[in-house]
Amino acid sequence: VIGMHGAGMVNVGFMRPGHSTVVEIFPRRKHRYGYRHLCSYMNISYMEFRGGRDIGVDMHKTITKEEWSKFVRRNLRPQLP
Repeated sequence: VIGMHGAGMVNVGFMRPGHSTVVEIFPRRKHRYGYRHLCSYMNISYMEFRGGRDIGVDMHKTITKEEWSKFVRRNLRPQLP
């Protein structure tokens, strides 16, 4: 599961323990740990992404293709079959 922090991350609860990865995308200055703790409890690999640019008071996120590709190559590529 890859997604912005929020209610959509509840899908983590349906993932296969020991064989799944979660990437939670956060605004740079917002810190929440609920899904990180859930992943730890369920033996699911967890990482967070705080890159990109936060926009406005609602902290919408803009991520360049280059920045996202670099993150994926560095963090997820070794886990892909």
